[in-house]
Amino acid sequence: MKLTTAVVLKEAVAPTVISFISISVLLLLGRILPLLPVLLRSGITFGEFLWFLSLLLPDFFMLTIPLAALFGVLLAFLRLSRDNELLGMLSCGVQPTRLIRPVLLIGMGAAAATLLVAVILTPKSKTLHRLFLQEVSARAFTQGIVPGSFLPFSKGITLYVQEASQDKHNFKGVFIKDDRKKEAASLIFAQTGQLYTGTKGQKIALKLNDGLLNRINPDYTRTDTFEFQTYTVQLGIEGKKSRKGRGEMGLAELKKRGQDPKFPLKKRLRYMAEFHKRLALPVGAFILAVIAVPLGTFSGAAGISGGIASGIATFLGYYLLSAFAFNMAEAGTIPPWLGIWTPNVLFGIAAIILLQKFIRHGISQHS
Repeated sequence: MKLTTAVVLKEAVAPTVISFISISVLLLLGRILPLLPVLLRSGITFGEFLWFLSLLLPDFFMLTIPLAALFGVLLAFLRLSRDNELLGMLSCGVQPTRLIRPVLLIGMGAAAATLLVAVILTPKSKTLHRLFLQEVSARAFTQGIVPGSFLPFSKGITLYVQEASQDKHNFKGVFIKDDRKKEAASLIFAQTGQLYTGTKGQKIALKLNDGLLNRINPDYTRTDTFEFQTYTVQLGIEGKKSRKGRGEMGLAELKKRGQDPKFPLKKRLRYMAEFHKRLALPVGAFILAVIAVPLGTFSGAAGISGGIASGIATFLGYYLLSAFAFNMAEAGTIPPWLGIWTPNVLFGIAAIILLQKFIRHGISQHS
């Protein structure tokens, strides 16, 4: 390994790893805190808790790997520039392209890791995560519902009870928000209710008495209100038979559904948008790592705060543009392939322009 490659890698690897770990931990804390009430009531073991955390991480890695690669390279060249080591290497005859080569290795490593996460780890972890939460929710509900707090039972259902009996299976003042059906959300208010659970909590139902049911369509142009004396809300745990979401599907399944005419156009667009997103993210990780070279070099005069600010602005620009393009692709405003790959094309062009400026700057220092 040449000296210049070793120097750049030494400077970049440590901040890349630190950025990756710290950002992943922050995102993990933000996700886990709202779920703690359900987890604690379910009586999960420490080993199960660690398993649950490991299932959350792959989804974050698609964000943290590109961001860590960007900041690792940026901080490396920022320090080399501020301490005049970069100037010294260029003045001693080191070609600018030799400084870029180790960054290409980091970028390819980030791209490979992001591809592995996006194509293999994330779909599997999301399936296991869904099944784990269903099991935990069922376990928690067999112990009853704690009054006085909003409880997210599962995706689309939120419960609240004002008072509960000693066994936490009989209630006064029940509120349920049910968003499982996209065509109409339901708000249910009942004076009393009883919780029924089957064997191992796999079948859960709430029998409600003396209440109101409000159904609201998605654009809020129509509402229907019903009074009832008794009403039963099924909260059954579907387990392995429940339908997979897009995030749980592999590339082959996404492409097959996206091209299958039996699905409505809107669903086909969503499948193809997810398909192209899985492939575009690794390329984006590579581009962000490469574009960090000129960003770190030319931000040296602004100091560490200025360099970090430029890195954050670059990543936010890429992320927001990608999110905007993804939404347009899902809505059918633009073809999915065009929408998803446009941010990579734009930032790739920007990276090429900035790298050319970096090379010209290096050649001028050399001469």
